Amino acid sequence: IHIAGNDVLTQSLAVRRCIGYLAEGVPLYREHRVSEMLTFQGRLFGMNRADIRRRSGEVLERVGLSDRARSLVGKLSKGMRQRVGIAVALLHEPDVLILDEPTSALDPQTTSEVLALLRRVNEELGLTVVLITHEMEVVRSLAHRVAVIEAGRVVEIGDTYDVFADPQHPATQRFVSTLVEKGPPPR
Repeated sequence: IHIAGNDVLTQSLAVRRCIGYLAEGVPLYREHRVSEMLTFQGRLFGMNRADIRRRSGEVLERVGLSDRARSLVGKLSKGMRQRVGIAVALLHEPDVLILDEPTSALDPQTTSEVLALLRRVNEELGLTVVLITHEMEVVRSLAHRVAVIEAGRVVEIGDTYDVFADPQHPATQRFVSTLVEKGPPPR
């Protein structure tokens, strides 16, 4: 596997610099302030203080939390914590953003807000967003391409419209059947 020309096995540090990652459940330090979370992440990537401060302001504005830099992470709503996690993942200007179940346990309104944010990140930054989810409505509304994985193997891959319109593998058929009344995403 190569990411931005870097071999995952032999160039792990270079690969990590190319990837912004948000794990399921947003593993943030709830007793820290948002600005402290961003500073910690910046230091992990060897950023200097000026760059951390500049990028923190940029990413907090991008995720709609520029007024929350001094807030304790644990005092924020789940949706706000999710956006803080996205800001942390974007801080070091990655080439790829990988999100594991970014809308799990969010209410429908917050889910829509997070998906709209991810659409903007993809479009405005030209950033590849890899989304891992079991929520077919999320895939339907956001993804251009989809890969269905079962038991650790890719069983179907393709344009989201094509995969949803004519699922070939039984696993894909099961997933897509949850959206029967809605059909494939618009072209």
